[in-house]
Order: sequence, then structure tokens, then C-alpha cells
Amino acid sequence: MRRRSVVLSLLTLLAVSAGGCGPDPGVGADGPVDDAEALAEARTLLDTDRPWSAARVLRRAETDGDLSLDARLLAARAEAGAGDWARVRALLDGVPALDSLEGGRARYLLARAHDEAGALDAALAGYDAFLSASDTSLAVEREAARLRRALVLAPLNPGEGDRALAAVAAVPPDWRAVLHAEALARAGEAGRVEALAG
Repeated sequence: MRRRSVVLSLLTLLAVSAGGCGPDPGVGADGPVDDAEALAEARTLLDTDRPWSAARVLRRAETDGDLSLDARLLAARAEAGAGDWARVRALLDGVPALDSLEGGRARYLLARAHDEAGALDAALAGYDAFLSASDTSLAVEREAARLRRALVLAPLNPGEGDRALAAVAAVPPDWRAVLHAEALARAGEAGRVEALAG
């Protein structure tokens, strides 16, 4: 009887596992039918918190490298969600009219991509441009940009960075201290981390 129960359990597990083994999103025998279908599928995947799958769909659709601005932003959002900041930079760097895309969201993503690459001056300029030009409806991105700007500024200009970090009200003081120490450590400022720790 026990043996039969184990066999049935294994068969059930196998059936459930096989049920999720269909093709990846956007990957059929012939690929997406057209770019519009790929964009719609990618939007759906992003809306369901599946950025990696959305990025794969859009990479398949991007065969000629000539994406519309909206498609470029959608691809950058997917790549950012998947953590591929180098790809975000490749998609957005040098693209005109970044401020016009989704209230400036593209400008924020490019600044963040520079930040992740360690290009602090470019990141700072990007965060400043985003904060001065972005739509106020992007409240989450604006708060994130304020915080990341302060963290970028901390190793470049200690006094101004400290003031900017203290002004970010959305982050509790203890977390600000941890983030500040992390930013200084990434910049190789071990002495300032020790002084901050007390």
C-alpha cells in the first residue's frame, strides 16, 4: 500500500512538472508573428512581474536594431527588471527625447544604468536631469532618484552628499546610514565608512 502511494505521488509530481514545460513566452517555432504582437506580449509580461521573460521576447523582436522610442523604453524597462543594466545603457544612451518617454522614466533608467556601471558623473547628471524634467506622477521613481543621487554624490562631494542623503525623508535614518556606508565602501572610501560607523 505504501509503495502504491509513493508511485502515485511521483506520478502526480511528474504530471504537475510537465504541465509547466511549454515553450517560453514569445518563443514559438516561428517566433513572434510581428513586432506589435511582441510588444503586447512584453507589456503583459511586465504587468505580471516577469521582466526577464519580457526582455527575451523583445530581444527576439529586435532583429533590425531600429526600435521605436516606445519599444526602446519598454525593452529598457524589461532589461532593468531583469538586472541587465549594460543592456539598458545600450538601449537608451544617445537616444534623443528621453524626457518625453513616460514622463521621463527613460531618463531615470539611463541614470540608473550609469550608476550601476560606476559612471558616477554621468549618473549624477542623469539623476539631476530626471529630477528637473520628470513628471510628478512618477513619485516612486522620483524618490528613488533622490536617494540614488545622494548615494552617488556621497563619494564625489562628501558634505553635499551627506546633506542630500539627510533630506531623503522616505528612508528611515538607520537605513540611510547603511546605504551611505555601502555607497562609500563601493567608492573605496573605507576611512569614511569607519568614521560613519563611529
